[in-house]
Amino acid sequence: MPGRRRPRRSLRAGWCPASVRPSSEASRGGRGPRTPSADGRASWILGLGVAERLRGRGLARRLMQETLRRLPADGVHEVWLTVEPANTAAITLYQSLGFTEQGARKDYFGPGHDRLLLALRH
Repeated sequence: MPGRRRPRRSLRAGWCPASVRPSSEASRGGRGPRTPSADGRASWILGLGVAERLRGRGLARRLMQETLRRLPADGVHEVWLTVEPANTAAITLYQSLGFTEQGARKDYFGPGHDRLLLALRH
């Protein structure tokens, strides 16, 4: 398709683009845990996934590390994300990268879909 950008790394290799938005955009739906910064210093990681057959190879860690490495250059010094409370692998990964739990939201995505809120400030 003309004009369509392809990811730098093949999705077959387990890479996918990260989805990062300024807090002012992410919180328009009322899901932000606090008032977003007017200067755009806070952003949300909106999703991260690795195909089941490719898990256990450190791909999610590498993707998160690269994403977090690039954000300060854009003036972002606070990063938020949500995670399913039962997803211990993701929680362990995020905590190892410096994220700390900021609370929980019951029914965040609807009845029975609770989420933990995690943040990293640097």
